[in-house]
Amino acid sequence: MTDGDPLRAQAVAILCRVSALLDEGLIASLLDDPVDEVLEEFLSMGSHVYSHESFHRTLAAFLHRLHDRVLHCGCQVTPAQAHEEAVAILERTYRGADGGGCDAAAADAADPGGPGIPLVLASLAEAVKALERSKYRAWVFGRHVDTADWPTKCAMARLLLGGWQDELPSNLRQFPPEFWADDIPKLLRTESSVPRQRSQLIAVASSSLDFQSIVVAARQHS
Repeated sequence: MTDGDPLRAQAVAILCRVSALLDEGLIASLLDDPVDEVLEEFLSMGSHVYSHESFHRTLAAFLHRLHDRVLHCGCQVTPAQAHEEAVAILERTYRGADGGGCDAAAADAADPGGPGIPLVLASLAEAVKALERSKYRAWVFGRHVDTADWPTKCAMARLLLGGWQDELPSNLRQFPPEFWADDIPKLLRTESSVPRQRSQLIAVASSSLDFQSIVVAARQHS
C-alpha cells in the first residue's frame, strides 16, 4: 500500500475525520461545558433540600432543564420522565460516604453538615456527561468506521499499527491487519494512550489467540 494508493488515502481520511471528532477539546465544548453551565445556573438559583419530596423535585427539575437546554433527544421529556431517569442514573452511579444509589444521595443531600444537594447534582451531571460522551463516541464510530468496507478497515488497522508494530509479541506480529480490522475503535483509543494500555490490549489479544479462527475469518473477508 503506497502513498498514492486510493485505499490508503481513504483510510487516512477516515482516521483524520474520526480523530478530529474525538478531539477532547471538541467533546468538552459540545457535551461537558453545556452541562456544567446548566449545573452552575441551577445551583446559583439556590436549591435547598428540606425533605424527601423536595429532593426528588430538585432531581426532576435539574434533569428536565438539562433535557430542555442540552440533551436534545428528539422528543419532549416530561418532568416525571426526567425524575425517573435521574433516579435510575443515581441508582447506577452515585457513591456516597455511607453507600450508593438514590437513597444514599438523598441522605447526603439532607445532611446539614455535608455538601448537600450541590454534591448530588454535580455527581448527576458527571454521570450525564459520561453517558453523553459514550453515545457520542458510538455515533462517531458507527458513522465513520463501521460503515467502511473490509479492505478499508484493514488499511486503517495497518496505519494505526504502524507506529507500534515492534511492540507486538512475535506470535502476533506475523498476522495481517485482518486480525485487528474489527477492533478499529479499540485501536484508535489505544493508539493515543500510554504504552501500558497498548500492552494491555496486546496481552488480551495474545491470550485469546486462535490461529485457525483468524485464518477462517480472513478467508471469509478476502
